[in-house]
Formats: sequence, structure tokens, C-alpha cells
Amino acid sequence: MARRFSMFSKDIKRYATAVVYDAPAKSLEKSCFDMQNQGPSWSGKFSNSWEIKGMGQVLAKGNGQASDPKRLKLPKKSINEVFSVVKKKNSVKFSIYNTSPYAKQAIDKEVDFFYRPTDEPTTNLGKRKFQDFFGRRNGKTLRGKPVSGRTAKLDWFNTYRTGGPFQSTFNKNFNTETKKTFL
Repeated sequence: MARRFSMFSKDIKRYATAVVYDAPAKSLEKSCFDMQNQGPSWSGKFSNSWEIKGMGQVLAKGNGQASDPKRLKLPKKSINEVFSVVKKKNSVKFSIYNTSPYAKQAIDKEVDFFYRPTDEPTTNLGKRKFQDFFGRRNGKTLRGKPVSGRTAKLDWFNTYRTGGPFQSTFNKNFNTETKKTFL
């Protein structure tokens, strides 16, 4: 009987870890990747400046380098690590944020002029999404010509965060991950 209880206790802890950490972690990885792909990508510095924080620490961090977006991967956490945080804080909270110096402009929180460092985006993602407005919108290049373009739609971040795609992506991945554990 004691052995059965011990196995049952281990299963409960494994399931709880899946719900509290594993499933949210996988869901946040996918959501972050979506934001990397939906957001602006001229040089890739913004796309590679996302961070995921949870359990009181930075769990995954982009390198901020100029390149196509690199997907963030969260580390695996043991049952004991997850439960020690839950015991101390009574919850496990996660956040996704961007550390780029121009993050507020890139997520359309602040209006600013964008000065093109190059005539066209240098990332493959940016080249695919690039829309050039040939001076029909405000903006300046380093050469002073009134030219503007974009590699992300206006208000892309607010639309993703509040318009349903974030919640949909999160829920879909959360459900997939929890089903794997319970099968």
C-alpha cells in the first residue's frame, strides 16, 4: 500500500510540474517565436532581444545580434525546482519582454522616426515582409530622403497580445503539452 501511495505521489508531482511549468514554458516559447516573426525585423536585433522570465529568473534570453530570429528554448526544470518555487511564492509567474533599446518604438508604444541603416532589411524575414512606401509616409533615411517602409504591421504587438492570437497560441500549445503528460 505504501508503495502504491509513493507511486501515486510521484505521478501527482509529475502532472503538477507539467501544468505549472512544462506546458506554460512550451506555450511561451511558441508565443515568443510568433512575436519574433510578426514583429519588425530589419537587422534582426529587435527580433533577437526577447527574454522570458519565470521562477524569479531569466529563463531564456535572445542574444540581441543582427540575424534572422533565433528561437528561444526554456530549460527543463526538475520537479523539486518547480515545487520549491511554488512553496515559496505560491505560484509560478512568467513574463515575456523585449530588451532592445528601441522596443517601445518597435511595439508602437512610442512614435519615432526610423532611420534606415540600410536601404532594405538585412534579415530574410524582413525581406519577405518588407513594404516600401516610397515617401508616402513620414520617415527619413540616413541620407535624409523622406522614404519610409516597414517590416511589421502597425500595432502588430497590441493586436497579437490583445486580439486573440497570443491566447489562442498559448492555449493550443498548453493543451498539447498537458495531453502528452497525461497519456
